[in-house]
Amino acid sequence: MCRYFPGGTDIVKVEYEDQPGVRVVSGVFQDKRTIALVNFSDNDYDVLLTLPEAFKNGKMYFYVNEDMKKDENGFPVPVFTGVEFNQDFPIQLSNQSFVLLTNVEYL
Repeated sequence: MCRYFPGGTDIVKVEYEDQPGVRVVSGVFQDKRTIALVNFSDNDYDVLLTLPEAFKNGKMYFYVNEDMKKDENGFPVPVFTGVEFNQDFPIQLSNQSFVLLTNVEYL
């Protein structure tokens, strides 16, 4: 996660419907955005992300119930690349999961 919230990232206020066990954080670095969502509850939730601007050329990582796509070195790899949306983006947030959506390039 530190790759996509590097030093100098502005953490921005996130407003969301409070669901038990769900936390959301967003940061902006050099006009690029990272959003991290964690659900440590036993319930699944449908979340609608609404951003103030379009999101372009992003990557999405999922970690769900100890199942995470990894490369040969054990580092996470995105489940989806080229993620783009105008302002609204629905995500199904499974129980005991972590989702990272970013268009920040790893430094």
